[in-house]
Amino acid sequence: MEKHEYLIAMLVMGVLTYLMRALPFVLLQRSRLLSRLNSGRFAIMGPAILVSTTTVVLYSGLKGSASWPETGSYIMAVIILVAVLKASKNTGLAMLAGMLAYGGLVWLA
Repeated sequence: MEKHEYLIAMLVMGVLTYLMRALPFVLLQRSRLLSRLNSGRFAIMGPAILVSTTTVVLYSGLKGSASWPETGSYIMAVIILVAVLKASKNTGLAMLAGMLAYGGLVWLA
């Protein structure tokens, strides 16, 4: 596969993953069950799962990275993710921006 085919595949996977995660929240906005899960002790579960997943992915990726451009792509993607999260306060948008940043940076490297 060529580099642009990988980029297209990553973009499609990122959009599909984002839609799969966002669709339940869009469809169930008025659900009482969803409002119960977003309050109280369950409110921390979403961010905690995102942080734990990101930590595992970053650790395994950095452990196996053989070059500085690949390591730099990881670091820049995390910086972009944190910046978007701080600016928008939207974890879904931040994760999407981080995935796109990493894919773009790896493609450029």
